[in-house]
Amino acid sequence: MKQLIAFVIVLFSIQTVFSQIEPVKWSAEVEQLSDTEYNLIYKANIEDHWHLYSQALPEGGAIPTEFIYNEKALTNDFELVGKAKESESITKFDKVFQMDLTYFDNEATFTQKIKLKNPNVSQIEAEISFQACDDAKCIFESEIVTFQLKKEAKSQVFEPVKWSSDINKINDTEYELIYTADLDEKWHIYSQKNTSLDGPIATEFSFKEINNDYELVGEVEESKSVTKYENAFKMDVTYFEDKAVFKQKIKVLNPALKNIEAEVFFQACDDEKCLAPTTFEFVNNLDGTEALIETTKIDAESLQKSRALNLNITGWENYKQEEVKEKTNFGIFILGFIGGLIALLTPCVFPMIPLTVSFFTKSAENSQKGLANAILYGFFILLIYVLLSLPFHFLDSLDPEILNPISTNVWLNIIFFLILGFFAFSFFGFYEITLPSSWGNKMDEKSSSIGGFIGVFFMALTLAIVSFSCTGPILGSLLAGSLTSDGGAMQLTAGMTGFGLALALPFTLFAMFPKWLNALPKSGGWLNSVKVVLGFLELAMAFKFLSNADLVSHWGLLKREIFLGIWIILGIGLFLYLIGKIKFPHDSP
Repeated sequence: MKQLIAFVIVLFSIQTVFSQIEPVKWSAEVEQLSDTEYNLIYKANIEDHWHLYSQALPEGGAIPTEFIYNEKALTNDFELVGKAKESESITKFDKVFQMDLTYFDNEATFTQKIKLKNPNVSQIEAEISFQACDDAKCIFESEIVTFQLKKEAKSQVFEPVKWSSDINKINDTEYELIYTADLDEKWHIYSQKNTSLDGPIATEFSFKEINNDYELVGEVEESKSVTKYENAFKMDVTYFEDKAVFKQKIKVLNPALKNIEAEVFFQACDDEKCLAPTTFEFVNNLDGTEALIETTKIDAESLQKSRALNLNITGWENYKQEEVKEKTNFGIFILGFIGGLIALLTPCVFPMIPLTVSFFTKSAENSQKGLANAILYGFFILLIYVLLSLPFHFLDSLDPEILNPISTNVWLNIIFFLILGFFAFSFFGFYEITLPSSWGNKMDEKSSSIGGFIGVFFMALTLAIVSFSCTGPILGSLLAGSLTSDGGAMQLTAGMTGFGLALALPFTLFAMFPKWLNALPKSGGWLNSVKVVLGFLELAMAFKFLSNADLVSHWGLLKREIFLGIWIILGIGLFLYLIGKIKFPHDSP
């Protein structure tokens, strides 16, 4: 039994370690202004419902975004010119911090101008320190980015082909992408129709994330071209002069899609020579704005090696992109059900199973009535725990967002920490948490005096009250976890339903199949071991709530390393208990 409990704990630990999130993804670009001046551009892609905060925030609120540079590099290699400029932001009252805060939704751009002191510098490293929050939680992270400086003077860059792009909306799901190449005099780029290996490299477009987010409608259409004999290749070729326009229709499959990424691979030639094949990348936002990414040049040797590496791999259509889904109500139901099964193994509930089943099967006038009362008893147990979640739906109906500020409230998280810690030490056997005994006695008297359906209900209520010392801490954990999640009251009801169903099933099943009672293990010291294991789990969850309070208040007392260290110590303590090296007050000598 102890080995099974340890295995369950390992599963919970693995789920916690791998539940990290990354709501903000950073990228870095460089814009050269002169031989010594550059713009360092930080771009943040922010997930839906998350906020990234501005650099300028009032004290006592969220942690502002900050860009940190090496002090030695600032002294010897470059200097900052002014402060980093921000893209358009939003200033609004923040329920989490109870003040007006400036933040960014969806995307943010920060631009820092620098001036080189050392002309030999080829790259600059910076650290981004930032905080991101949604309506229920916050994260504090840092990320290192590296800027590669372009050392070529602008006069040395020869670009006979200049690309631009546009997008036309056809309807709610269909768009037309337009890519235009403006060509210098006497320079050409080649049609997609050139297929000869001895001729020029044909222009080719490729699109990213086609299968999952959108699909191509037809092929890339191109504007009017010219077919002539060209001296450079000693053959007839099809090419474009002055301007080339390419159009591609797409159909959006993912409504959350914000932009389309594409790449064109092309070669430019005049009548005597050709430049190395080049790629140019486009990022077109579906709202019509455009973002261009840098051009990459490919030398002839690299091109030859690339063609030689064509492995002709097939079967990619059989694979689907892995999707990370949020916890569903069914998932919470399963967790509640597991919690109910664990509660069955506690000293407050387990001995009640054979006693209650025997009462129904032997005291009834006939076996059918005893079975009906047992089923009704199980139903009332389920109903009682579902009813406990209904007041939270009333709060939701008053204000759907009311549970969000509650879940991120510092003092509420501290209270949860203290309550769960209090529950944990009760499981360790230092004291018992019980409801007033008079409540249980009154409910027992009601069930005996009234009888019938109502009497069975009071019997179920008596079980809920008497078993509270064991079920209360588990229900408290379920309540705290639901209040600090996005699902709120609905997830609490799902969890309570699973918990109540797990408690109710044994009473009904053993009443239907009484012989199964003979297979039940006898009550003993192992039931106390279950309580101690639950105590360690309660204590681990308590520190999770203390970590939430520390994160929101910026105390810096319970950093991730310290938090994980505490969990490791608790895990070691549990292991020592399971192998008998640690004893608690209610353990047998």
